[in-house]
Amino acid sequence: MRGALETHTGHSLKAADRYFLLNGEPVFLLSGEFPYYRIPASEWPDRLDKVKAAGVKIVTFYVPWNWHMPAPGQADFTGQTDPNRNLVYLLQLIRERGMYAIAKPGPFICAEVKHGGIPDWFTSQHPETVTLDAAGRQVGFRQDGKPLPAYLHPAYVAAVADWFERVAEVLRGWQAPAGPLLAVQVENEIPYSTSELADPYSWGYNPAEIELYRHWLRERYRTLARYNALHDRDYTSWEQVLPPGRERAVAVGTTPSTDRLARWLPFRDWVQFKNWYGAETLRVYGELLHRAGIHVPFYQNFLMLEDEAPTDYAAMDSIMWVGVNYWLPQHPLRSYADFVRGLFRAQLLAARAPNSPLYAPEINWGWGSEGEFDFLTRYVTTVLNGVNIYPVVNGSYNPLVGGEPYSNSPLPYPGSAPIGAQGETGSAAYESLRRLSLFLERSGADLVQTRMPASVAIAYYAHYNEERVYREWGKLPAHTVARLVGREMETLPEGQPPVADAWASTQLLMGALLKNGVEFELVDLTRASAADLSRYQAVIFWSWDYLGRHEQEALAGFARTGGRLLLIGQMPEFDEDFQPFELLAEVLGTAVAPADLGLANQVPQQGGDGVGLARWLEQAGVIPAIRVTDLSSKTPLPAGRLGEEVIVFRRTGEGGTFLFLVNRSGRPQRLAVNFPDEQGRGWELKTILSPGRVSILHLKQGQWLGAALAGFGGIDVTLTPQGGPDEDRPQRFTAETNFAVWVRNTDGTAEILTPDDVPGQWE
Repeated sequence: MRGALETHTGHSLKAADRYFLLNGEPVFLLSGEFPYYRIPASEWPDRLDKVKAAGVKIVTFYVPWNWHMPAPGQADFTGQTDPNRNLVYLLQLIRERGMYAIAKPGPFICAEVKHGGIPDWFTSQHPETVTLDAAGRQVGFRQDGKPLPAYLHPAYVAAVADWFERVAEVLRGWQAPAGPLLAVQVENEIPYSTSELADPYSWGYNPAEIELYRHWLRERYRTLARYNALHDRDYTSWEQVLPPGRERAVAVGTTPSTDRLARWLPFRDWVQFKNWYGAETLRVYGELLHRAGIHVPFYQNFLMLEDEAPTDYAAMDSIMWVGVNYWLPQHPLRSYADFVRGLFRAQLLAARAPNSPLYAPEINWGWGSEGEFDFLTRYVTTVLNGVNIYPVVNGSYNPLVGGEPYSNSPLPYPGSAPIGAQGETGSAAYESLRRLSLFLERSGADLVQTRMPASVAIAYYAHYNEERVYREWGKLPAHTVARLVGREMETLPEGQPPVADAWASTQLLMGALLKNGVEFELVDLTRASAADLSRYQAVIFWSWDYLGRHEQEALAGFARTGGRLLLIGQMPEFDEDFQPFELLAEVLGTAVAPADLGLANQVPQQGGDGVGLARWLEQAGVIPAIRVTDLSSKTPLPAGRLGEEVIVFRRTGEGGTFLFLVNRSGRPQRLAVNFPDEQGRGWELKTILSPGRVSILHLKQGQWLGAALAGFGGIDVTLTPQGGPDEDRPQRFTAETNFAVWVRNTDGTAEILTPDDVPGQWE
């Protein structure tokens, strides 16, 4: 259990090369959400002991504003009004156990609690702060309809500053290096934990926000004369400038305009303002916390949006660390599209947030089954270097706040977490978490010092999503959005979507490459140079009729030096401001592939007759590094079964080689996998993959160092080096269980770490 008191001296959490350094050492950051306000305070010691026993030594927790300040001017952090408000006691318990804390004081937290953590008394006293939609209606929290303040309304910012000062008065003395507090999350899931607020017309129309928009426009265009010239307007005052409304979009989209840029600019401005607004909110709130004396690292937990305003990965990353959460429309086991989307989310973080360690501040361990939780976590660690188990414990405490139940969700909340509401630890999810933590404790430091290799880059242009949000979230007809940007649908190449969409097109390309067994990564074209692209054997880009000058120069420079570039969709004729710019056309001619990958992923070869994507990749010199063979038929897995059913990922680097064996299908897969390690040495692996599971193997410097395995009717994995003095000398691990974790110690012995101590054998 708890053992002796453990103290913290000289502790810190930093970032280096996309992973975390805990006390100066590389670590896979495994943390767990601990909703203390849902658990009786008398039970906190028991739950924390069980969290630590599961291998989770860092707990994250929201600090709800409306829970600790149920009335204006009255803050309780010591349990005077309710023991569950004793934040000081919680921090003491964490320190006593040698654990660490990450606090999340909002001000908005969601967390399925009343008003998302915002005090009712504030919006009652300050209705002028509530954000409005384009029709002038108040915007309410999706869970209970309570009004949501405009993030940067002066009165709201003043109240947030007061709240931060009060909570910081408690947290200041618990910060690292002397205390257990390692980091602080600022805000949560902008905008207000609601994906539908990506609709450009759904919020931001409070008068204070409109004035902020005008301020942003003045900073961008400098003079009203320049604004008028570009927008084809004759305003005499900035006060005449208003954000676009839905009716304006319909009107513009059905009547011709003399200038393409002038037609689109008001709508582009509004989306780009929203992206700035999201990042500016983090900057302002972060400054408030700094002024209150909080100096540990800050981060933001992204909503389930991927570069869709106001969730601009790059803009927010420029302010503080950012991370992606893992809530998907369907579980990746049931939907190939969502499997690809989950990978896209992680790769987008890697491409567009270069200042942030690769972390998921929320990964679902509360709604669903153990198999779903385990699969989701293992498969996203093909890219990520940290996850937060959300939550690690169920809770059932639900007091009244302002005469209303505090929880917006049924109890126990959420219901399927590893530790039960009564402290139960007999769940399959708890055992699964223990297995995962055992493996990461021994191999996590090596894992984070690897990354997925890539022979192909998918070039990504975030500005295309400025059109997407009007179509996908604003629900404007496709022809309306196309006309807003001056794109004639009648002249589009066959299969080319009328609305530019980096979100959808990139995921289609990713899904196609997965089916062809090709290792790839996303590259942010707004940052990339031709030299950056030259690291890849081939680059694929889905384009529309405009593309920024810098981006065209990078792609053209890559192609000029012999790089293999597959351009799909349309040849760009204009730059980002719709000025004629055809650099890519000058380099490539008319070599553009139709935007129809088809079920078989068919795309034409540049300058030739149509051939399959696999054939184009082969001609570009891209040969899959990993070969997967069905041992039952002795034939390679065909495209479709490879990708949709079985996927094998590698991570390589200083930490060695990690192999992720993913079986999305509902049946066991008997396979042979041939792959190179970090030194280029070939290996052959033979095993049976369990349905709906992910197995992980770790090799380093020619040695099989460990594994977290999921078997079927027992475990039997054989790993054979190909070439060298140990050629044809197989290494084999067997166990009479379907789950096992083992590692090789420095003396060469194998240690079985499976929690239930089922015997295993390593040969």
